[in-house]
Amino acid sequence: MSDLQPGLTSIVLIAYNGLHWTRRAVQAILNHTGPPYELLLVDNGSTDGTGDYFRELAAQHSHVTAILKERNYGGYARTFGMQVARGEFLAWVDNDAEVGEGWLDRLLSTLEDPTVGATGPEGVAFRENWNHLFHTKGWPPERAVGQNVDVLVGYCLVMRNLVRYIGFLDPAFYPAWNEEADYCLRIKLLGYRLVVTPVPVVHHEHKTGFPGVTDVRTHIGRLNRVLIEKWDPFKRLVLEIYRREGPGQ
Repeated sequence: MSDLQPGLTSIVLIAYNGLHWTRRAVQAILNHTGPPYELLLVDNGSTDGTGDYFRELAAQHSHVTAILKERNYGGYARTFGMQVARGEFLAWVDNDAEVGEGWLDRLLSTLEDPTVGATGPEGVAFRENWNHLFHTKGWPPERAVGQNVDVLVGYCLVMRNLVRYIGFLDPAFYPAWNEEADYCLRIKLLGYRLVVTPVPVVHHEHKTGFPGVTDVRTHIGRLNRVLIEKWDPFKRLVLEIYRREGPGQ
């Protein structure tokens, strides 16, 4: 990872079907992203033409790469984009989220603070007990200017490329739920802050759901337990880092 390109952001977008939403999400990125970036599109074995759409985009744009998989890896599929990412920064954007003008500029401006490891428009803060949470959203701006959180919601998230230190995503959170929380907590263990940044327009449809999951309540409960069992021994340390002003040495 020593050859990361300074100033470049690697945007990873994964999709499993939902081509209608995916087209809107990709076009919003292409239309509203200013800073230098590469777009890494990962298809999770879709059957609705998503893979063909990604292949066509890669042929049309030199900064777009299509990564086509034969089966659905869930949220873990972001790893396939992260493995080839060349950027100093990593961004995750869900295929049912539409970013607005200046979205990346705003998020990168937060990362100009060397104590911040990741930022996004929405996060969750713990209150001593994993089950006592409150959500923080960064729009309108007065609601969350520079507010620290314990984890960031992954539908639109920009972070430093720290793969060499904390690795890739944990497949234990298949197909999706809490994989971004787990990754954010690993960033915090390096001593970085997680900060909510006001973003003008990030439209999230919540349309992708959990493919193959018939009982969503049970699924979420199971992956909540996975997160708690993994991180409960580190809870005090995580909460202490939450209050730090800068990264640990």
